[in-house]
Amino acid sequence: MAAAPTSTFPQNCVVLIESPDPTNPGYYLQGSGVVIGPHTILTASHVVYDIAEQAATRNTQLYPGWSGANPALGAGYISTTYTDHFNQIGVYGSTDLTKAQSALDYAVINTSYTFSSWMGVLTDYAGGEVHLTGYPAKANGKQVDQVGSVTADLRYSVLDYAESGFSSPGDSGGPLWLDANGSDDVAGIVSTTGYACQLTAADLSQIESWVNEDGYSLESPSTTHTAPVVTAASNVSLAEGQAIAASSLIASISNPSGDDITETLYEDAGGGSGYFTVDGVRQADSVWIHANPSQNVQYVGGSSSGSDTLNVGIYDATTDSAIYASSAIIASTTGPGQGAAGVLWRNSSTGGVELWSPNGSGGFAYHDLGTVDSSWQIAATGDFAGNSEDGILWRNTATGGVELWNQNGSAGFTYDSLGIVNPSWEIQETGDFTGSGADSILWRNTATGGVELWNPDGSGGFAYESLGVVNSNWRIEGTGDFTWTGADSILWRNASTGGVELWNSNGAAGFTYQSLGAVKSSWQIAGSGDFTGSGEDGILWRNASTGGVELWNPNGAGGFTYQSPGVVNPSWQIAATGDFAGGGADSILWRNASTGAAELWNPDGAGGFAYESLGVVNPTWQIFKQG
Repeated sequence: MAAAPTSTFPQNCVVLIESPDPTNPGYYLQGSGVVIGPHTILTASHVVYDIAEQAATRNTQLYPGWSGANPALGAGYISTTYTDHFNQIGVYGSTDLTKAQSALDYAVINTSYTFSSWMGVLTDYAGGEVHLTGYPAKANGKQVDQVGSVTADLRYSVLDYAESGFSSPGDSGGPLWLDANGSDDVAGIVSTTGYACQLTAADLSQIESWVNEDGYSLESPSTTHTAPVVTAASNVSLAEGQAIAASSLIASISNPSGDDITETLYEDAGGGSGYFTVDGVRQADSVWIHANPSQNVQYVGGSSSGSDTLNVGIYDATTDSAIYASSAIIASTTGPGQGAAGVLWRNSSTGGVELWSPNGSGGFAYHDLGTVDSSWQIAATGDFAGNSEDGILWRNTATGGVELWNQNGSAGFTYDSLGIVNPSWEIQETGDFTGSGADSILWRNTATGGVELWNPDGSGGFAYESLGVVNSNWRIEGTGDFTWTGADSILWRNASTGGVELWNSNGAAGFTYQSLGAVKSSWQIAGSGDFTGSGEDGILWRNASTGGVELWNPNGAGGFTYQSPGVVNPSWQIAATGDFAGGGADSILWRNASTGAAELWNPDGAGGFAYESLGVVNPTWQIFKQG
């Protein structure tokens, strides 16, 4: 198997070693080695010591991270003076080594050249899966990486290969290495085609002695290298569900020596209900995220009051080390009543618009938003700006015009025209289908069945994405994060068969399809919401014939568990769902079609609901259906 690019760590630490063959003019002896310090290459003794002649090899040339022609001789080798140190092993006239001799088959080459990265040394490795990276002659100058298993010999300090042919001529001196607790370390050095030298604590002591003898060290001199320092942001306050770039959690990185920083590191150590997402996929707590520059890592504020301890750091490829911030950051989510959902009303007679905002004490404050011509209808609400404040999306039934009311931070709104769209296109739902923290607008063409997304472009506009054409029997019934990924799915229902299907965001601007089976037509989808405060949305059903109510709550394994909250008189209709109390779990808002009475079912934290009357409101005022 071909190795990773030789310009990257740790492949750039593996060295092609060549020297003229004293018995065959014009031919070259080839071996491998590995950089283990700023000036030190570790290899096999028999690479720098001719065991048959019992004499040191001369005119050695070194090619770190080589992957080219064979022999390499020419451009690419490092210009250096060097000294080598080795164990005198073998017997005159023979190229064979016993296991006892292979246990001492290690050597170092100390050079005046300064390397920028190197591997560590792991002593007394007991066996397991390792990489063997080297320059086998059969690869014609190309670096090759293999993965296989080794076992520690019970009698000699060697590592036996489990796979036949794991090493071949040219691999001699190459490292057997593994990721040991986040550090790529050398555990053995290839000696023969049957076994490798197992590096012991005594071997490491000898190696360090050889290095010190030439005035070098396996560590970077403090006078020439200063490790990077990471400083975390502190006391970041987020509203419920607000998403921010994880990179903003690192306040600064000091890197005076210009080390190669290849990854940023994040961990949600727990404490609150917020979470990280990577490319839209939700991540578990207490697991370190190793993010490269191509990945989109976000932190999403929790759905309940509290705080998360977030640890941050970087990976320094130059020194093969993870560096963590000296202090963790605390991302506080909003408390009860702050960031809670409001109830949006429209007067069917006057065109009046009113917002009921939770007052933090279990009640609501009323905000008059003025009167709007009846040709304009409320089409949806959503956080289109990614600032944790919902805007109101309007559609003109006469002209096809689309307008967005965005909150201005002072209990008012600013108006933004989004243009005119052919009336055959209808706004169905909104949702954060990418995990970016900003809601998209989901459209459906009533004539063709076409489905389209308008995704916020980050500058106040939208980019258009076609999701294809869907048979008109399938209808969009809602959106929600039913899969605990941090990105919303689209909920479909087939009007003919009763089939239910989810389109789950796959984190790459597309969707995967999940069938939830078929449900009798007497049961209708009435809404969706996180009724348990778990971070996953459930599906709310209502039986039009019996008045029965049923919840489908995600079971954490891609399916749902069913809960029946009871039967409600059909004169009571489900008007909306939302976190109206700011407690992190969604409530169900009911409206009596006959009397105008409004009632909340608030989750009680034990799988049930507590009932709260909101009084009677003139039936000309209608609740815009949310959730």
